[in-house]
Amino acid sequence: MNRKVFLIIFLHWFVFIGCKQAQKPDEIHGLRWIKTELINGLFSNALSDSIVQAVISFQKENFSINYGINKCPSNLSGIIKYSDSLINLELNNAEFNNLMSEKIAQIPISERLKKARVVHDLDVLTSSQISENTKEALSVWPNDWNRKIDFSVFSNYILPFRAYHEPFEEWRDYYHKKYSSLYELDTLRSIWTLTKLLEAKIDKNFRYYDGHSFFQTALMLEKGKFGNCVDYAIRLANAGRSIGLPIAIDKTIWAHATGSHYWNVAYITNDSTRVINRDHFHRERGWSYSKVGKIYRITNEINQEVLRKIEAGQDRIYGFRDINSIDVTHEYVPVSDLHYTITERQKSEYAYLCIFNNLNWTPVACERIGEDGEILFENVGRDVVYQIMQEKNQQLIPASQPLFVNKEGEIEHLEPSHEKRNACRFNRKYILKDRIVWFAQNMTGSCFIGANIKSFQDADTLCTVQDTILSPTLIKVNNNQSKGYRYMKFISSVNKPCDVAEISFYKSTGEKVELIEVNGTPQSENAFDNDPLSYCNISQSEGKELIFDFGEPQEISEVKVLPRSDVNYIRKNCKYALFYWDYGWNLIDTKIASKNYIDFDNVPEGSLLWLRNLTEGNEESVFIMENGKQ
Repeated sequence: MNRKVFLIIFLHWFVFIGCKQAQKPDEIHGLRWIKTELINGLFSNALSDSIVQAVISFQKENFSINYGINKCPSNLSGIIKYSDSLINLELNNAEFNNLMSEKIAQIPISERLKKARVVHDLDVLTSSQISENTKEALSVWPNDWNRKIDFSVFSNYILPFRAYHEPFEEWRDYYHKKYSSLYELDTLRSIWTLTKLLEAKIDKNFRYYDGHSFFQTALMLEKGKFGNCVDYAIRLANAGRSIGLPIAIDKTIWAHATGSHYWNVAYITNDSTRVINRDHFHRERGWSYSKVGKIYRITNEINQEVLRKIEAGQDRIYGFRDINSIDVTHEYVPVSDLHYTITERQKSEYAYLCIFNNLNWTPVACERIGEDGEILFENVGRDVVYQIMQEKNQQLIPASQPLFVNKEGEIEHLEPSHEKRNACRFNRKYILKDRIVWFAQNMTGSCFIGANIKSFQDADTLCTVQDTILSPTLIKVNNNQSKGYRYMKFISSVNKPCDVAEISFYKSTGEKVELIEVNGTPQSENAFDNDPLSYCNISQSEGKELIFDFGEPQEISEVKVLPRSDVNYIRKNCKYALFYWDYGWNLIDTKIASKNYIDFDNVPEGSLLWLRNLTEGNEESVFIMENGKQ
């Protein structure tokens, strides 16, 4: 939004104040009415007149930034009801997602392709809605749980009309009636204990689904109980705020990866927060999924620094940062200041700090360039590759070679050598995330046993998974007696369930042994469907095993095993292209993989690399080689 658009919004507001005082949010009919009601003692809270004046002033100063994104199909209410009907059924995530995808596929193509529409609160909210929202927010602050929370935290994380950009709907009363009973369960009178009670209640009836492109209102999220990480964060924030919990939404764009992520934090005091959705982040171990360059928190207040950049024409900032956001990267990860001097300046006064995301350089920060070409990006995440870009003819062009801020905070310039080139071996095309390693480690200790009696009374242990397997791996069978087995059973390690993507059996000749039947655990067919992305769960403690029937005794020589995976390892028969960056991507070579790794020659030393699978898949990442390893 540039200066012209911003001024138009303000003018729009004042025009409505003059023309429709009884309907639009003006001081007399809207916010001042709140003051009168409060002073007349409608609430038990002992709120001073100064607090009421502060609420009025805060909302008038920041109201113009609020907007919702509307893109709702005509039959969305039917989808919401259908999702709600599935919540209490015993469905796994895959089954729920398949059913929802079938339902959403019924939406006409014309509605699915409909563009999202930005609707400003100035155009839709009435003075009575503003008054009601503010009254209800003030009715839960201060209380026994949040008395130490100051006005600033209240204004940003309890008062807002909406949690993010969901279409506006009056939601506070509905949420409050549903969740206020949690007060009785929290005997400690603590923001954190009440927050965890709330999280547990919402987790119990929420299903993750990312196959929709429409935006749900706050009440739709509460009634339909499905959505992606943004939907979950909005629902939890609104639920918490309705009972006086100061819950914020933080967001990031993953570095060296694809996609973004949204999650919640709770303000325990005015100066300290705690991450609520802890499956994604641990303060001690860092991110479990990917690396981050910048993390922003959504507030309810205009960030004047961001506003100045927008007024200066830096509209690209909207792609990664809201005008009502603050930088909280330092609250999560070690950070460093990135200094750089741009030697070839363009006309633009600003430069962008970019990370590699979704197969492109994506801006995450914007700063003014100094007179001598110097630029400073403060508080950037470490162990991340950055690219500084300038704007020229409405396109971003490189202003530097890539810069790697290592784990110690040192800046390494990734300059490709044109003299020294190496032969390199690659095992993956995408970063190896912690959860993929965790899946593989859970399979260690599991074993295969063979038998010729269906009850396995004559069972022999044939082989054990001893190593951490990250791609399809052949394991030798201990069968010195050349004995044939009709039945084979796969058992997980004690107290360590595992997810199995693929299992197949081979004779000494290399011939694959055909299966007659597989059973023993739900979705057991996923272990031999030739789809490495599907999987089944094996748990010895729960009695979930995989039992294979070959129809007749077979002499098994090897077993090929693949744990649950992202399938970003090098795949046989796929075509790969390797690129290096030198102020643009340059092709080194293309090859077809014959093994679960691939070798390339003539790789420039010190360069940033990008390995692409031209046959399948869309998850790809940049990387560097250190000591011969990715």
